[in-house]
Amino acid sequence: MKQLDQLPEIANRSLGGLHASPEMRYAIQMKAARQQKRKTQAMVFTKIAAPVLCAAVLLALFFFPSAPLNTVAPPSITSLPLGQLQAGDTNGATLLGEVSVSNSRAAGDSGIWSSVTSGTFPLIGVKGRYYRMLSSPSAVSASSALQSLGIVEEYTTEPSLSDTGIISSNCVSAGDEVYTFNGYNNTFVCAKVNGEYRLFQRVSFNGHATLGKETLIDTLSISGHIQSMSISGIGTVSDSSAAENLFRILTDNATYESSGSIRSSSILTITLSDGISAQMLISEDRLAACGVWSCPEFISAFSAAVN
Repeated sequence: MKQLDQLPEIANRSLGGLHASPEMRYAIQMKAARQQKRKTQAMVFTKIAAPVLCAAVLLALFFFPSAPLNTVAPPSITSLPLGQLQAGDTNGATLLGEVSVSNSRAAGDSGIWSSVTSGTFPLIGVKGRYYRMLSSPSAVSASSALQSLGIVEEYTTEPSLSDTGIISSNCVSAGDEVYTFNGYNNTFVCAKVNGEYRLFQRVSFNGHATLGKETLIDTLSISGHIQSMSISGIGTVSDSSAAENLFRILTDNATYESSGSIRSSSILTITLSDGISAQMLISEDRLAACGVWSCPEFISAFSAAVN
């Protein structure tokens, strides 16, 4: 205990003569003040930044809304024959049969094909061949439904995931019949949708287009039924024999490119004798419906015919 009692005296002897000068005290005080200032600034910045950041997030959500966090994004289903149309003027329309064809199309216009809803367009898949519902005509006669191709085996909202070896649809109920239409083999089918028979045209879908050795005329078997042709922005060929000749030029010279899509700027509408129409999308010298086809000969011949 004696040693502990003597500890202050020992410390004084060991540190004797050691005193903090005014300069040293000033330096220590300034260092401590700077550290305290930095801590204070950090706290102030944090208090300011937090509400600013929250406000920025709220503004971003308001001006750039996104899908709800609990929403599962649907699989990517490409509307392969649709493409995107460039914006244009709204000129007068020429009535072709039951189809009104304007001289220019608005962006995203699908012509007489039914529009895309919920990720894809209304379709029927018949064992690897796909058909898109037409918006015009809005219904067809039941007597036009000839040979049965079978019943819809699967109704699905995700047709891209269906087996290609069956008949499936995202608009025709399971168990309903699918028929050929007026002998247009591989070009049109019809089936009941909401109690009415609707017409569907052969198109590409999800990387599927022609099968085997099919050519353009196999997917567009309309020769002998053509009344007129119209290309939006170019004009109309009203003479049926001239239109049939143009169709021969198309089918004789078209070269298959892909099962993909095109960014189209105009639409070819082919009006048939049954009061129905088929269509293809056009981008420069390429045309798309069931597959993408290159045919500059047809574009040149059509332009010459309307001029």
